[in-house]
Parts: sequence; structure tokens; C-alpha cells
Amino acid sequence: MSSPGSTLKLSSPRELLLEFEELRSKLEEAEATLDAIRTGEVDALIVQGKDGQQVYTLKGANDNYRIFVERMQEGAVTLDPQGIVLYCNQRMADMAGRQLEKVIGSPFADMLHGEERKAFDHRLVGTCEEADRYESAITRQRASTPVVISIFRLEEEGPAAFALTVTDLSEQKEHEQELRKANTELEGFCHSISHDLRAPLRSIVSAASILIEDYGSHLPPPAKDDLNRIKAAGNYLDVLIDDLLTYARLSRHKLRRETVHVSEMAQSIASRLEDAQKVEWRIDETGEAVGDSKLLEIVLQNLLSNAVKYSAVREHPVIEMGQKDFPEGPAFFVRDNGIGFNMSYVNKIFFPFERLHTNDQYPGTGIGLANVQRILARHGGRIWAEAEVDKGATFYFTIPNHAMAATGVQADSQLLL
Repeated sequence: MSSPGSTLKLSSPRELLLEFEELRSKLEEAEATLDAIRTGEVDALIVQGKDGQQVYTLKGANDNYRIFVERMQEGAVTLDPQGIVLYCNQRMADMAGRQLEKVIGSPFADMLHGEERKAFDHRLVGTCEEADRYESAITRQRASTPVVISIFRLEEEGPAAFALTVTDLSEQKEHEQELRKANTELEGFCHSISHDLRAPLRSIVSAASILIEDYGSHLPPPAKDDLNRIKAAGNYLDVLIDDLLTYARLSRHKLRRETVHVSEMAQSIASRLEDAQKVEWRIDETGEAVGDSKLLEIVLQNLLSNAVKYSAVREHPVIEMGQKDFPEGPAFFVRDNGIGFNMSYVNKIFFPFERLHTNDQYPGTGIGLANVQRILARHGGRIWAEAEVDKGATFYFTIPNHAMAATGVQADSQLLL
């Protein structure tokens, strides 16, 4: 009923019909939303209010899974086919320095730099069933955060088409910077060893040699023996410096991965080794490896020369090279029938300068197997040994043929020593 003095305005049938259709459309939308909530097809609702958009998170299928995603240290995001954020955990919002409700409902690419946005959109279109993982940067005010983004295509029916995990690389990049600084300092140290230490060392060896050559016939035998020991010690120290520098530089060497014919390389090395003609060589045809040929040659050179050295006491030394299958995959091996060693010392032999014998018994610096272990570790492989005293030793090593280990150059960020 209208108030006194007022005029009642009646809607036309056409206006009533339009209002009815609008109300029915809103009712259908509300029913669809309720059905989606009941079936767990949505994670959150975005409600437009006078203060902007408000996000209401729903208690979906699995509370434990939701708690895990919310508390994980990586950013977690789901996107629709157009790249619009449907879900985002708090970690992702913090990484981008934005409010959670401002992230949801916006294009994920908005959090990236200009050039990175185009790259992301391109990857989104090209992403297949396998994860696409690459480095990028998230904008945060005037700065940026280095990240790794992994994109997965979702096969399930629903509004979400992609799932993303975003890992903050800031701490890793800081560590890499610290390692680069440490390596620079160690390079200076190596330079000092190579030049400053060698100069006086060579003077000592040279002086001892001159004394023996010029006055050897006039020196008493004990004095001559002392001078010979000075020469031998100086020459040994010179070799030790070379080995130490090689060990230090292995981590700076850029891996140039290529296909290596391991058995052919072993045959070539064996033919050049001293006393190789006394050995019965049994080098089987082995599989190929993918790695740096120069570094893998160092591995085989050390293992084969050690086998010759420690089996030289045998009347009939036998050295085998082959391949053996293990549950975790195939491994190459070098086996000899030499003096062997006590397995209680097996871990000691892979540390620099750790030796089981004196230099008089078996010459060496104790750095060879440490170099081998470092090279194999850089290739993603490992080395281990089996031995028995007076019954020989077998050294196994692996060189994984990773899919990513294609021909190319790879530089590792590792500490030199």
C-alpha cells in the first residue's frame, strides 16, 4: 500500500518478465555454486564487496592435504586455462609480496617481469603431461626473487587446468655467490703454491744436485746419502704439489659431456702404462658412458695404473676391466690379483694423502683415488671397492647416463677443496 500523497508506479509486463529472468539466472548460478561446493569442485569463493574482493576458503576433500599445501615452503598455485590464479597458498603470496586475496583471481604472469611473462605464457601453451621446470623471477615491489617454476598440466575435469610449484632460490643464489668468492680465494692460494712454493723448492733440489755432481767424489758416504735424500724429498714434494693442484682444479673444470667408449679408452691407457707388457689384460667390451672424456681418462688412468702397481709382486699379474649389473644399475669395474687390502680401511683410501703403504713400498702421493671419487661425483656417479689381503682388489664405479647429460658444457658451483 502506498503512503498518503504518494503515487504508486506499476511495472509493465515486459519489465516484470525481465526481472523474473534475471532472478531465475541468479538462482541457477547460486544452485550451481552450491553443487560445486557439495562435490568439492571448488577450493575458494571470491566475493565482491564494498571493500574489494574477499576470499573464502572452503573445507574441501582432504584436510591433511590442504594443511600440507598451506604449510609447505614452496609456493603452490592452480590456474585455469587462461592462466588465472584459482588457488594460491600463503607462501606464494608472501614470495610475491602481495595480499592473498589480490593474487587469487589475477593472472599469474602479472607476478613476473615483462620478458618473463611472455616466456611463461609460451610455456603454458606448450606444457604437456610431463612437468616443465625452469628458472624465472617473481617481482616483489622494486626487487625480484629468483625462483624455479614447475608447471604440471592437470588431466582431471574441472576449472583448474594447471598446477604450479614455485621454489625460492634466494638462499641458494647467496650460497653460490659465497662459493664463487671462496673459489676465487682458493685460486689465489693455488697460484701461490704453484709459484711461490716451487721456486725455493727447485733451488734446494738444484743445490743438492750441484753438490753431488761437483763434490760427490770428495764427500763421505753419509753426506752423499743425505744429499740424495734431499733430492728425492724435493722431487716428491714437487709431484705432490702437482697432484694437489690437480685435485683443487677438478671442481673448476667445465664438464663437456660426450659419448665415451670406455673399453676402448681402457685399452689405449693399458698399452701406454709402464710394465704393462708383464700383465695379462682382460678388457671386456663394455657399454658406453656419457661424460667428460678428459676427466674419465683420469679415472681409468688412476685405477689401471694402481692395479699394475699393486699386482706387480705377482709372477703372473692379471688385470680385468668389465661391466657388472647391480639392482641400481650397471657399474664398470677394474679387478687385479695383487696384494689387496684390509676392508676396515676401505673408506680411508678415498681421502687425499691417505695411504695404506709407505712411499718406499709403493710410490705415490695418495691423491689419485681422491681425484677419481671427485670426478665420478661430478658426473653423478660413485666408486666403491671390495678387497681381501693378498687376494687382490676390485674397484666398481658408476657413470649414470642421465637424459640431461647430453653433449654440452656444464659448470658446477662447488668448493675447490
